[in-house]
Amino acid sequence: MIKKIFKRIFNRYSNIFKFLFYLKYLFLIFFITSIIYLVIPKFFDFKDDQIYIKNYLSQNYNLNIKNINKIQYNIFPLPNFEIKNISINFHDNNYKIESKKINIFPNILKLYNFQNLSIKKVSLIDSRLNLKAKYASNFYKKLINQ
Repeated sequence: MIKKIFKRIFNRYSNIFKFLFYLKYLFLIFFITSIIYLVIPKFFDFKDDQIYIKNYLSQNYNLNIKNINKIQYNIFPLPNFEIKNISINFHDNNYKIESKKINIFPNILKLYNFQNLSIKKVSLIDSRLNLKAKYASNFYKKLINQ
């Protein structure tokens, strides 16, 4: 009895079922290609692209980077570039920041194109800032305007 009901349903709506089974494969292909797109930069060497990152941070965030040891790409929690042990000048050598780690979150669509780099967020982790008390309000104003 149940077999007859399923057979009737499948015969009546066979086009819909075929379409749904076809969509399953399309979603699978889309999912696999997006994972590959995000994982491949993990194997790149970013030594040549340091110049583009330095220029972008100096033009848009007024962060003049002195030295970059190594750039590492992380996939999780969001795709980002991690730079360790970095020294930064903020606003033309007025404020010096020593940071253990800086995370740069690029636009996902421009992950491979460093010449047209677009950064959404920059986070300084375990940073040390040497600042005199009389310059604190000026630093705060510049930081808020960023």
